[in-house]
Amino acid sequence: MPGEPLPRELEVVGILFPTLLAPLIASALLFWLLDGALARWGFYQTVWHSPLFRVSLFVFVFCGLGLLVYR
Repeated sequence: MPGEPLPRELEVVGILFPTLLAPLIASALLFWLLDGALARWGFYQTVWHSPLFRVSLFVFVFCGLGLLVYR
């Protein structure tokens, strides 16, 4: 139901995990794919500070997936 709050933990085989663990793992995989594609296309040669851009890209992907969980 739309009015019900989301659970704060996910239970997997009796072990409680934070709700954002699944989006964290998914965002790490998605970031890995995006980072590899951008590096292959030579995008990081045009960016001023590529490590900062990579961190920002990961934060952007993680926050986007986190917002999908907590709409």
